Amino acid sequence: MVASLQSSLTEALNIASDPQVEDPVLDPVFPLMHRFDQNVSEEQAKFKNNVTVDCKPMAVCSTGWPGRLGNNLYHLEGLLSDARHNNYCYVSVPHGGAIRDLINFADDNVIDAFSAARRHGTPQCATTAHGWGGVAKDSVKDLRSTMSKTISYRNLLKCSPATSDMIPDETVVMHMRSGDIHGGNIYPQPPCSYYKLVMLEGGPLRKPFEKGVILTEPDMRNPCIQAMLDTFPGKIEVHSRSVTEDACAMISAKHLAIAFGTWGPALSRLNTNLMDLYVPWGEDGVTAEEYGGDLASRSKHWYLQSVYNGSIGYRQHVYSFPGFTSAQSQFNGQDMLSYSMDRINERIIPA
Repeated sequence: MVASLQSSLTEALNIASDPQVEDPVLDPVFPLMHRFDQNVSEEQAKFKNNVTVDCKPMAVCSTGWPGRLGNNLYHLEGLLSDARHNNYCYVSVPHGGAIRDLINFADDNVIDAFSAARRHGTPQCATTAHGWGGVAKDSVKDLRSTMSKTISYRNLLKCSPATSDMIPDETVVMHMRSGDIHGGNIYPQPPCSYYKLVMLEGGPLRKPFEKGVILTEPDMRNPCIQAMLDTFPGKIEVHSRSVTEDACAMISAKHLAIAFGTWGPALSRLNTNLMDLYVPWGEDGVTAEEYGGDLASRSKHWYLQSVYNGSIGYRQHVYSFPGFTSAQSQFNGQDMLSYSMDRINERIIPA
């Protein structure tokens, strides 16, 4: 029986960045340092979700995109957060970047940080982020609002409207990392029972999903892929397509189960269809230190990159794994397959 826990999220995320170390999801470098505040000050709060014509006609600029798509999106979040908190009208993004596979930027690379901003000519840079600079100061809820308003609702995404129609309501989309990682302390991936439990009980009214779609890399080395095919015959599809297609599938899904890294948190904040978000590596009944590896160091409290302790417009399902460690997530071991669903603690934060 899965335990339903009600413990609150009290520790703020504190991730140290190191551009020399690989990012655990897609990028070859570790994610930007983000601070996802559960609360913001009154001064900060006045810029939440607002539309203003009184912003300063200057831009927050950047000298370059770090890493690949996941880190690019984190960097953009940080730039937009900085602009909105300091009431600058614009963000000027760098040239290049994997992010251009997903987002259509204007020819001058300038984004309006506020929807009512009016631009005359090229704005000057009020501040410039270098390399790994750009730290998000907002809560997950406010970051989601910012990314939705500045990117999703302005139709800047290179996602076909038909993508949503291809993913029925009774389908859960599951991201399973593979490719250049193999689990373990540096790239800890959730046990296969996490995905099985989502498939069995994650649907509306705790019902099973009729169908599951797995998004992964072409090598399909993650052992949970075959485990899901064996457990749910005829109900699982496995897709490995372009970065844009897979990212758009995650952005369009109504029910999304993410894996450890930057893709899940960043793409979920661009998803305006989301009804349920499933997040692994929670800390209910287990500590970051007990998980070990990245989850106890540079990615400590990783789950807080996706979870908001309150209403956010969709159900948040937090899955914790007492007795399972980062080291046990090695793809070539048996622990990924043998960790039981009965040991998982699930906590649901209502929409």
